[in-house]
Amino acid sequence: MSLATQTPTIRSSRPAKANDVIAITSAATAAGVSVKHYGDGIYRTAVFTFTNASISWVDNAGSGGYAALQLGDWPLGLLDVRGALVNFTAVNGGAGIGASGTLKYSLGTAAEATGDTLDSTQADWLASTSITLSSSAGTSTAATTAGVISNGSATAKDLYLNFGASAGDSTANGTLTVTGTIDITYGILGAK
Repeated sequence: MSLATQTPTIRSSRPAKANDVIAITSAATAAGVSVKHYGDGIYRTAVFTFTNASISWVDNAGSGGYAALQLGDWPLGLLDVRGALVNFTAVNGGAGIGASGTLKYSLGTAAEATGDTLDSTQADWLASTSITLSSSAGTSTAATTAGVISNGSATAKDLYLNFGASAGDSTANGTLTVTGTIDITYGILGAK
């Protein structure tokens, strides 16, 4: 009688949450934004591409002007955003923003809804960054300086691209046009 020796096997599979990705909103798609996802581990990169994306500009008189576009809905879970890189190759302020004005933009979990102050949850993924316009157009590149952990385990977080301008630079309602990309590398660390 011989005893057969079996070789143990170790099987590894991806956690279920690793398959969840940020979902683009219908508003972003309608505005001219698309998204592709890369990565096969816990961390993924979402590349949002803006092709002459139209974003409504609101002039709020003495408070300045603003625009906000919800790009996506994060899955439920503890979010670990390792970084964001913005590369806007063309931003056109249109008729509602001064031709040589200064725009600010940020990435956050809340929409800007008053004026040019982009802070707190309006800028918790990417801090407020300025674009100086020339003949109503400008370009900008920005990156996060540190990763961000955000608890979206009870209520899923949103992703907004926010813009703002001072009262002196915002003159009327209009449309902001954006071309370029936003790359966000993130992981979903688990749900509640």
